[in-house]
Amino acid sequence: MAKNQLPEQIIGRMAMKSLLLFVYLVCPVFVFASENICGGVASTLEFNLCVKQEKNSADSKLNVSYKRLIARVNAQYQRDAELGAKFLVKLKASQLAWLKMRDTNCAIEAFEYDEAMPAYEVTVNICVAKMSLDRSNYLDGTFPDNYNTP
Repeated sequence: MAKNQLPEQIIGRMAMKSLLLFVYLVCPVFVFASENICGGVASTLEFNLCVKQEKNSADSKLNVSYKRLIARVNAQYQRDAELGAKFLVKLKASQLAWLKMRDTNCAIEAFEYDEAMPAYEVTVNICVAKMSLDRSNYLDGTFPDNYNTP
């Protein structure tokens, strides 16, 4: 028995972990259906692989959006390269801070799962995919091609 824990607390934790494991193994599609990710898969393994692919795809889209924004800034600040360079320094700092925030937020979302459990990785991957797509959309809307710069 763990130090300073009543038997009821230990049994309660074991019951909760068993319930979480059951939900993860038996109902993976239903658990994450609200995210509209990988809804047509038949097994937990397929679901895990699909979620990982979705995360990788969203991360790639984020990288493309970031690079396209840099290209737009360079093009739109041709007349004032110094100001454009200042903007790019701030953009890089913003992106690095956002990545750290995303990763920390996703770890919080998966906090209830043991890091060694597949449910932890799946939860983090779903979170990373969703947040990366949101950020990508934000970057795509920053300095659109028809934006007037100094």
